[in-house]
Amino acid sequence: MEPRAPWMEQEEPGYWERKTGKAKVNQQTFLRNLHALTAYNKQSHKGSHTIQVISGCDVDSNGLLLRGYEQFAYDGDNYIFLNEDLRTWTAADTEAAQITRQKLEQADEAQKYKAYLEGECVQTLLRYLEMGNSSLCTGARDQGHLLTLP
Repeated sequence: MEPRAPWMEQEEPGYWERKTGKAKVNQQTFLRNLHALTAYNKQSHKGSHTIQVISGCDVDSNGLLLRGYEQFAYDGDNYIFLNEDLRTWTAADTEAAQITRQKLEQADEAQKYKAYLEGECVQTLLRYLEMGNSSLCTGARDQGHLLTLP
């Protein structure tokens, strides 16, 4: 990973290397998840399949979490998402999505996502808003809008 805006170059030394390392770990996790999903759906690992993720947090003007979200789609269809309570999951009405929900609940994955959304997500969003204020949210705070970063 690398900074794509001048204000992002203000990060401390090693920041982009750590982000790159985390992206590589995530890549391996997504590959394992993709293989699991194709197996749950009784599909071949060969061919083209897609996992899409939306992850983010909304904060108020005091920097407090208003809403966190984690949503997954598989092959273009909604698959599973973390509910607003950040403790439970809602899965699509497919056998594969229900299997995934059960596995996430058994592993208490919601707690991990909740910790991320309440902690790192909020902290990163606030830091980026502070560093890139002029280009990210010109007038947004004055107009009472929220800015959401994935």
